[in-house]
Amino acid sequence: MNVVPTDPTLAGLWAEFSERIREVFQKAREVDQPAGTTPGWARFCERYGVSALSDEERQEVLRAQNPTRGAAVMEFFDLVHRLCTDHRARVRQTCRGVDDDDVERQCRRLLNLVERTERELVDAYRRAVLPPRQGMFANVFAGASGASARPGPSSAALTCRHCGAPRLSVDDLECAYCGQKMI
Repeated sequence: MNVVPTDPTLAGLWAEFSERIREVFQKAREVDQPAGTTPGWARFCERYGVSALSDEERQEVLRAQNPTRGAAVMEFFDLVHRLCTDHRARVRQTCRGVDDDDVERQCRRLLNLVERTERELVDAYRRAVLPPRQGMFANVFAGASGASARPGPSSAALTCRHCGAPRLSVDDLECAYCGQKMI
């Protein structure tokens, strides 16, 4: 089953969204200082209307989360949330009044993929920039959050070799967007 929309308008919306999400992940990871910022990251956040953390908030994030690198998770979350919210509105607007059952199904599928992307991309970024949990409750918290049993954080967005869409979870063996095998 092909998950990428076959409707040209929806396929264009999905391609644009995928590229923006990939860009957000890469830009956030390019920040070398933990919970830091760069002029490029600040401009990127400003472009999407996301407020940068104050210096005091950054210091608090450093103490509380002890990130290893990258932009602050809060900024990343706000940016991804903004992109997903905007994209959902665009998809709904495009799909309003559609009479074709196939296109309607594609609209619902695309909205579901955006929801899934928003949840899973933030989790993937947390695993990439925050240290692994330690202590007696580490396994309980990891199991409750749905984290993979595989050790080590991922530091890059894996993409499908067929359509270029991000791989949302290390457990995905089939692309959620084009349906092709990821291995």
